[in-house]
Amino acid sequence: MNIKILKVILVTLVSELILMPSGNIYAQAQGAEQKNLTVQKDTHSLVQEMTDKKLQEKKEDISALKEENADLKAKLTNLTRLNAQLEEKTKELYLRTQDFNQMKGDLDNLRKASNSLNRDYLALKKENKELKKQISSFKYPRQNEEAKLYEELGTAYTQAKLFDLAIDAYIKSLSFNSRNAQVHYNLGLLYKHSQDNYKKSVYHFKKYLALDPQAKNRKEVEYLIKMLIETPKHEIE
Repeated sequence: MNIKILKVILVTLVSELILMPSGNIYAQAQGAEQKNLTVQKDTHSLVQEMTDKKLQEKKEDISALKEENADLKAKLTNLTRLNAQLEEKTKELYLRTQDFNQMKGDLDNLRKASNSLNRDYLALKKENKELKKQISSFKYPRQNEEAKLYEELGTAYTQAKLFDLAIDAYIKSLSFNSRNAQVHYNLGLLYKHSQDNYKKSVYHFKKYLALDPQAKNRKEVEYLIKMLIETPKHEIE
């Protein structure tokens, strides 16, 4: 912009010199010199003014740049703080992930161990069941044999009229097999006829009917129980 103004001033000066009359060359030279000084002064003032303006604009630009720089520094500080927080959160998340993976691994190991123990338990349970069957196959036949042996011995003692021994044999038979209805019936008869122990007689007759609800002599036994209970000289339960 200043160059254009200088060009205009110079063009004006040259034009005046060209158009000036040739009569008084000295006066023309003095006038031209005076105008030249004026132009120089004006040009200097204009240049100074433009320089000052440029300097002011530069100062304003520098001030704006300083403010922008301060704002950028503040943003950089915030970004640095946020980055540090992000790194901390990332580290925390990584540690949590490690802990989670560790717990997941432990859980998987526990699940595997539990499944293994469960399989072992089922295998042992099956084995125990088989052992119980084997024990039963040895135990119960022997118990039944013992019960049968003492039952036959009790019958033999009864036939020999050795009633006390017969009662002992039948009781021994029940210790091996307490659900033998016939033995309970035999004891009921023995306690009634040989010992007049109506209380025990009633007990064994009731056991007989409970174990053999379809007994053919049920009515006769029920009548015996009733008669024994109604006998006044004995306490029957």
